[in-house]
Amino acid sequence: MIPVSPPAASAPPRLVTAAVETLLARFASPSPVAGGGAAAALAGALGASLLAMVTGIARKHGAALGEVEAEAEQLRIRFTGLIDEDVERYRAVVEARRSPPDRRAEAVREALARATEAPLACARAAGRLLAHCAGVAEQVRPGTLGDLGVAASLAWAAFESAALTTRINLDALGDVEALGICEAELEQLTGEGAKARRRVMDVIARRT
Repeated sequence: MIPVSPPAASAPPRLVTAAVETLLARFASPSPVAGGGAAAALAGALGASLLAMVTGIARKHGAALGEVEAEAEQLRIRFTGLIDEDVERYRAVVEARRSPPDRRAEAVREALARATEAPLACARAAGRLLAHCAGVAEQVRPGTLGDLGVAASLAWAAFESAALTTRINLDALGDVEALGICEAELEQLTGEGAKARRRVMDVIARRT
């Protein structure tokens, strides 16, 4: 009797889907849309997703982190929306630069002013994400501390990238007053974010 081999175990589904490949191809294409602002928001979405996972695991083991888990999910949704928002706003800048010469300067100024809103919102959201990462560092499961550290690192990358994009847009806009106001906010967010990130890394070093 010929032995029958057991059926081969089915391979797990690929996480890298056509949609992900398409998004990465958009970033890699020789076009400014999508660019750095959208990439910053993507980093933030990844960080928020990891925080949701880490707090969800902790909650299943009795930690009272349901509110933070829900906030992480809301931040993920917010960052994801900012990817498209940044793309659309910067596309408007590109189109404004093709306006007739007599109205080009004004059209570009208006488009740049709107384009600054998305990266600034991303920087603010990244600051909240960093604060949440620091707030739960003592409560998450030891096995997920590395994931929390990656979440904080992605949040910090999202913040720095979004802040850089915001400053560049405002500098191109030439609005000294708006740049000063925004710079003051970004400086405060930088201090708070750096402190939160250091706390996460300090807790990880102590608990591992």
